Amino acid sequence: MTATRKSVQKQMIGEVLEQMNHPTAAEVYEQVRLHCPQISLGTVYRNLGSMADAGEVLRLSFRHGPDRYDPQAQEHFHVVCTGCGRIFDADYDCAPELIQQLDHAIERCTGVAIEEHRLLFAGTCASCRAASSAESDTRQRAQSTTSVWPAPGR
Repeated sequence: MTATRKSVQKQMIGEVLEQMNHPTAAEVYEQVRLHCPQISLGTVYRNLGSMADAGEVLRLSFRHGPDRYDPQAQEHFHVVCTGCGRIFDADYDCAPELIQQLDHAIERCTGVAIEEHRLLFAGTCASCRAASSAESDTRQRAQSTTSVWPAPGR
């Protein structure tokens, strides 16, 4: 059995990935370049791909956007904000019995023994809800201060 080689570049990519929140390969590349200007975008893509294939990181694929990477490779849920696009981690610990029930239900329906999960939840984060609420309040105040009375002399 051959040992996998851990290049300096791969190690640097892993360290940068640990400091970021579900970045794209391009975002990792920009950060790695600050410490290693000679690295290429292709090298970052190749290393992230091999790390994902080896189970060292998770690759999160989205319909409308580039793949994102998560250094937390153990199974967990992801929640994406439909407003700002931020991605949040949610551990399986939040509802283990519900996950087990879901596994059994899927197995009964399909006959497939579930081995792993790739669940993605989507919604609006607290920051976006607060911003939306503040924007709505501002609009309502502007509408309520607008005069509906005719101007004098009319």
